[in-house]
Formats: sequence, C-alpha cells, structure tokens
Amino acid sequence: MVEKKPWLEEPRKYFEPYFETMPREEIKEIQNKKLKALLERGYNFAPSVRKLFEERKITPSDIKTTEDFQKKIPTMFKDTVRELRSKTGDPFGGFLVIPPEKVKTVQHSTGTTGVPTFIPKTDRDFEWITREYARHAWMNGTRPGDNVLVWGYYWHAWLKDANDRGFQACGAQVWEFSSMPTDVDIERIHGICKTVKFNGVDHGTLPFFRWMDWLRAKGLDPKKEYESENFKFIRTEGDMIVEGLRRWSMDFWGTIHMDASGGGDCIVSCSECPDEVLAGETKGMHLWEDLFFLEVVDLKTQEPVADGEVGQYCITPLDYEALCYPRWNYEDLVVKTSEKCVCGRTHARILYKGRTDFGSMVKGKLITQRDAEEILYAFPEITLKPYQFIRGSKDIFVEEDTLRIRSAYDEKLTKDPEELKKKVEAELSKKLGVPAEIEWIKPEEARALPHKVYKLFIRPKA
Repeated sequence: MVEKKPWLEEPRKYFEPYFETMPREEIKEIQNKKLKALLERGYNFAPSVRKLFEERKITPSDIKTTEDFQKKIPTMFKDTVRELRSKTGDPFGGFLVIPPEKVKTVQHSTGTTGVPTFIPKTDRDFEWITREYARHAWMNGTRPGDNVLVWGYYWHAWLKDANDRGFQACGAQVWEFSSMPTDVDIERIHGICKTVKFNGVDHGTLPFFRWMDWLRAKGLDPKKEYESENFKFIRTEGDMIVEGLRRWSMDFWGTIHMDASGGGDCIVSCSECPDEVLAGETKGMHLWEDLFFLEVVDLKTQEPVADGEVGQYCITPLDYEALCYPRWNYEDLVVKTSEKCVCGRTHARILYKGRTDFGSMVKGKLITQRDAEEILYAFPEITLKPYQFIRGSKDIFVEEDTLRIRSAYDEKLTKDPEELKKKVEAELSKKLGVPAEIEWIKPEEARALPHKVYKLFIRPKA
C-alpha cells in the first residue's frame, strides 16, 4: 500500500493558494467578467464569432452571465472549424482574434477523430498556460530541485511544451524523452531510468502500459531497477486509468499513480489530486474554472446536465488571447462533481468515461470505456492489453442487441482462453446488465495510434 506523501501536509500545499481554493461564488464572478470580455473581442475581431452572433440576432451585450451564454450560443464541434477552414482557406476557421503576426507558435491537436485543428499561442497565452499546468504539477507533488521525466511525442508538441513549462515553474528540472513506444525506445527509457533517479514521471498512458508490459514480460521489478520508491508520483495522460489498473500499477511501481487528461484545441488540462487517489475515492480530475468555463451537456440535446450525470464536456477558454472558441465540445464523456475536494480545492472535477465515438449503446444502455475497462482490467490476463468495442455502425445511437468486445490476452498468464472468455463474458453481463460476447485477437490486430488504442471496430451486421 502506498503511504500518504509528506507534501500533502506541508504549509505550501497549493501553487496559487487563492485561486485554487476561492469560493465558488468568486469563481462564478470571474467567469462572468472574463466571458463578457472574451465575447466582445470575438465579436469584434473573429469573423466566425461575429457571424454566429448575427445568425442569432444578438450582440455580446445580450450575454451577461454564463447562463445567458448557454441559452443563446450553441455548442460547437471540431467539424465546424474543419468546414470553415475548407470554405475560407483560413487555417483557424475565422476564430483568430488577433493579427496573425502576433502569433508566436502554432501547434496542432492529436487528430484522434479527424484532421487536427491548429493551436496558435501568443506571449500572453504562454503565461496562463504555464500557471494552469504548474498548479497541476505542484498538486501532483513537484517541488524545487526535483528531476521530472517528461515523455512525449514531437507531434504532440502542445502538451509536452505545456507540461515542461508547468514543471519548470515549480522549480523542477525537466528531463525530456521524445519517441514512439517501440521496444527499442522502451529499452532506451529503461536505461535512462537506471541511470537517473527521477522524482516524478509524466508519461503517455498507452506507452506507459507498454513499458509496464515490457518490464513484466522480462520479469523486472521497477522498484529495484529504478529505485522507483523514490518517485514522488507517476502521472499518465492520453487514456484513462481505472481503479483496478491503478492499484496494480501503484503496487508495481511503489508510488502513487495519478490520471491526467486535456485537449489541445482549448489548451485545457486536468489532473487528479493525490489526496483522493490515496483515499481510493477519486471523483475525477481537477480543472481550473477561473481559466475555463466548464459545462457538461446531453449527447442528443446538447442541453446542460446536472452534476453526477453522464454527458459530453464543453470548454470555453476564458484567457485565450489568440482564439475565441465558445462552448467547444470535446466529444468526450464525463461526469462532473462541483463539491469541494478533500484536498481543499474548490474547482470542479471531471471523471472521464471515454470518447463519445467509442463505447456501445446496448438495449438502450450506454456502455462507456470506463464501464468496460473497470471489468476487463480486473482480470490479470487482460490487464494492459488492447481491446475494442465491436459495433455495426459508427453512429453511437444505433443500438446493439449484445455488448461485443474484441480483446487481446496475455498468453503466459492464460491457461485456458475459452474458460477465461466465459468468465469475462459472465462478469460483463452481471455488472453491466446486458448480454456480452468476447472475441480474442492478437494485440497487433487492434488499431493503435501512437498515444492510444482506437477502441472501436466496425463490423457491419450481415
């Protein structure tokens, strides 16, 4: 069992104490003030934002609160920007609110669901992005003098850049490692960690799974190989960590393992806090609401849903100088909790449930990635292995009569694949309340992007 860490008790528990613990009434006041300024800038300088207002016969003066905003402005999707880019030739789709020459860098999103969107930044944007990521880094346990390993991809540059800035703002020395998660590169990172004693590790989730699987296959113990008990924390991002897998990982590494996530389009990040993780009662990842207006909306109606209900999460970045993205729908499923956290932070947490495109609608019941993974990864033979939902249509609302999943398994740990199949199917059916079928595949049969497995396999019904 991983013990409570000393930084949770130290006097300076927060990177920005006032902002991280402010009353929710003050958060709301900040949001209303920043939202008004953002929409005025967008209306005056971003053609697509102005057109949006004109189509609804309103002006920014008609929006005084976040409630007005939700009622009068529709949610927007990535395809909106893609379509406008094609029509206008403007790479930013008409949402840029500054002269192009003021942009310092342009990066891009991961492109998991289509052609990437572009992410312009100004000097002022670097400032709030650094504060955003530094709050998470400090919350996770980063302190002055720490050595932090940050693993990332060159094409995922926006995230790596922001993470580096956040850790550095906390006084840490960042050790960068950029590559694809091949066996050769895992062996390289293995050598680095045997040489350098790190205090923290920030890693892509899927590559981290592969690193763990590589160690397990070779019978290597990271606690001995790397003295990993010296790690204050491990933080992974790119895909979720379900509780069974987290507990296994924490025992494997001998330190706390926190989940993190985010999105490049609005440069939003979120991360779990160690207090909840160590208590085994995490309600999700903290997201800074003084920097973003967060809402969760119904999949079909796009109307806001209450805390505790599953929906898609939308983000409006309030401090973004380069772009004005009103109510950007990330097309991810989450559950929001707004109550004060045990760590003392007052900002909302979101429990990630999975991408909307993944999962399956079975007999009227939405089965999300988290629903499936909590069960699948409770089996040691499947832990760390890729899986995919099998559906007959790309449309999530087309119902299936059975939950069908194709999954790999560990051949070394599996004595009888058929018997394992029956056990997994029975557990899925019992806990999810729907018929379930498992189809075994080889790991390489699951379509994998460098940072995550594409968890949907379309097989049209005969």
